[in-house]
Amino acid sequence: MKKKILLFLLLAKLNKHKNLKLEIDNFRKDFENIEVEIHEMTNLLKINTEDTYANLIERDKMTFLNLNDWKKRLSYLEDTFGKKNILIFNEIRTVNINSFKICHYLKKNGLKFFEFSDIDMPTIKYNFQSLKLNKIKKYNLITLSNKMLLFFKQVFFGSLKKIFKIYPNFYLAIGRESINYFKKNLEQHGCKLLKANSMDYNLHLISKRKYEKISAQKFGVFIEASTPFFFGDALFMRDDKKIIGNPKQWSQSLDSFFSYLEEKFKLEIFIASHPRVKHKNDRPEYYCGRKVITRELSTYIKDSSIIINRDSTGIAHGIINSIPIAFVNNFDLVSNRPNFFENQSYIASVIKKKPINMDLKITSEQEDELFKIDHASYRDYMDNYVTMLDNQKSNSKIISEIFNINYD
Repeated sequence: MKKKILLFLLLAKLNKHKNLKLEIDNFRKDFENIEVEIHEMTNLLKINTEDTYANLIERDKMTFLNLNDWKKRLSYLEDTFGKKNILIFNEIRTVNINSFKICHYLKKNGLKFFEFSDIDMPTIKYNFQSLKLNKIKKYNLITLSNKMLLFFKQVFFGSLKKIFKIYPNFYLAIGRESINYFKKNLEQHGCKLLKANSMDYNLHLISKRKYEKISAQKFGVFIEASTPFFFGDALFMRDDKKIIGNPKQWSQSLDSFFSYLEEKFKLEIFIASHPRVKHKNDRPEYYCGRKVITRELSTYIKDSSIIINRDSTGIAHGIINSIPIAFVNNFDLVSNRPNFFENQSYIASVIKKKPINMDLKITSEQEDELFKIDHASYRDYMDNYVTMLDNQKSNSKIISEIFNINYD
């Protein structure tokens, strides 16, 4: 039997978290007839990741100096494996000229590729009418110009994508919202729908045997956002430092809220490290000596008494394990980050919660709501954003089966 190859075409640099959630090592170990190759496309896409990514994996991947070098590599793979034995996971979206050229080349040459749904949590859809003047004023002139340029580039290259019919052969849906998107945008273009798991649910499935206790006593977990202590996606979104938050004020707000939980409920609070940041030690000063856990969240979260977050997709682990979820903010974020409070409030409302401003005294009503769960809304969230499956099948098995699907 002729070997097949699964090509991972990555928008961002490969780190340990992405390597695990995409099951790259599993493909190499568990599927003897499938070879794996990783193309890291950040250089070609002109993405500045110097201050954005940590915990990188430097081995077993390829980078390219220019598009011609990348095309030559694809031609070599076609000659070696045959076009029908190549399957590409495409993380690239058509948002600039080089990303358009990459996606157009795949489609023009008849290379089979699939995309995962990125609809893994509720999000308010904004348009120009919804951006109130007082929100826009929070951007300085340079940031506003950059944001407008980014928006118009997305509209322009999104239009080119439609004109040249650059649609995936397969779309992996992770919930009902993904299916709605598929029916509206992809079904009429010959794309095939496959049911799959969100990345967080997939991590839950593949991490079951790696579970370890982190504490003998009751504890809560704060799912760290990459900002404001680190840049995170601010470089991609062209935000200035004021918008991503004031690190000192965020540290003080967190310490106040965590201290309240520790004293009132006798909880130990741990910090779940963001997968793209690297702390200098496991008890950094900005968390006032609280321990940062760098292991995968899915390997220890199920015993947590509460999950605290700002607006993280990681709340899926609370949904999966039926853990109470709290949303937090402070005056700095609410005042300086356009649309942050509206979006956070909307996400929280989906599971019948309200955000807590950590700079204000906790009310008795908020205290009563902290550990409550609305199980019906958790089930809806699971169906809409977390998984389409009830058979405990991991994404790697679903992807391996795509090779056997006839597609013209």
